[in-house]
Amino acid sequence: MRSAHKIIIPIFLISLMVCAGCGKKNSKELDAYYDSMNRFATGMAKIAADLEAVDTSVPGASNEVLGYLDKINEQLATLAEIEVPDEFASNEELADEAYEYMQQAVSLFHQYYEDPDCERAVFEVATENYSRAMKRVNYISYILKGELPEGSDYEVIENNTDFAPVTDGNEPVMDEYSDDMIMDDESEEILE
Repeated sequence: MRSAHKIIIPIFLISLMVCAGCGKKNSKELDAYYDSMNRFATGMAKIAADLEAVDTSVPGASNEVLGYLDKINEQLATLAEIEVPDEFASNEELADEAYEYMQQAVSLFHQYYEDPDCERAVFEVATENYSRAMKRVNYISYILKGELPEGSDYEVIENNTDFAPVTDGNEPVMDEYSDDMIMDDESEEILE
């Protein structure tokens, strides 16, 4: 078996989620979502601390790292199953994508560490998939806080229905905007 590499879970992602929902309007659905997200963040924080403590210079550390990656995968599977309220609809797709990328990453990390003949490119692809999964978790944390991800090139268009549209009095005006995030062509590269 190969020697392990350090794999880091950005702690700032997790700490941003723990206080998500502070000061938001209350509803049972939102409260349940915030509780689920806080449990997810707490679980990820525990895994991050354990993973950070792994001494990768010790023989057999790669098995320990793979075990923690499996736990991260389980956490993201749970995240993908959380019922998402309409206020955070975009988080559902992000969670699903994070889980899909993590599944691929874990599979490739296992392949790389368990097969001594496996090429370095497998590790690099696994690392890229891991990075993409964590990026989506990061986006979810920003959305929960009502912030835009740093360095993002996308534009958010909100559907504001708190006002009555101006009409000629005969026909209603159809709102052309949606609650979904709209991204320009450049930002799609970020999510791929």
